[in-house]
Amino acid sequence: MKRYKHLGQFAPLGGEQTAAMLPGDWISIGHSSQWLWYSIYASKQVSWRTRMLVVTDWTRRFIFGRDSSRI
Repeated sequence: MKRYKHLGQFAPLGGEQTAAMLPGDWISIGHSSQWLWYSIYASKQVSWRTRMLVVTDWTRRFIFGRDSSRI
């Protein structure tokens, strides 16, 4: 039987910043926790294809900004 393991909590603050509370009472706020969230999220993807699509999308958004054509 698998047991649940709490890996932490992340909360977006806007402006590419995140607040993170990780095991061991470690708390981080700012850009560093945003990059931590990116790396954890990408590593938890099911396949390499999905992982690469997610990273490619983030890279495109970083270079060109968010798509505002639907606003």
